[in-house]
Amino acid sequence: MKKISDVMSCVGMTIFMIIIWCYGMLVSSDSPVNVTFNELLTILILLVVFLIIYSLYVRKTRYPIVNLIFLLFPLELWYIGMTQSLKYNYHPYTTVVDISGFFISLIAFVQCIIRKFKNIKGNRDLRQG
Repeated sequence: MKKISDVMSCVGMTIFMIIIWCYGMLVSSDSPVNVTFNELLTILILLVVFLIIYSLYVRKTRYPIVNLIFLLFPLELWYIGMTQSLKYNYHPYTTVVDISGFFISLIAFVQCIIRKFKNIKGNRDLRQG
């Protein structure tokens, strides 16, 4: 039962990150892109909330590989958005949102990798000791 709840939490975190990405795309998809400062702050606050919740979650998860797999999709979405924003010189707030979203999802991804290496090292120490 713990495995199912852990995987569902992982799916929920991924869906939350994708919703933030969709909201960012929705805000910046007008023909003359006009992102307001309040919309920028809303997205950045949601990204920081995601990072805080995910940082607490990744410490307790038993399945970091599953988290890595599920984080690849939002990481790819944010990467594509960031490269397009930098390439086509969109509105500065859109660029800030895309860069922030990419780096926050990258931080979450790296946290999972670190967690996986700690699990491997801990298992190796238990076998030797």
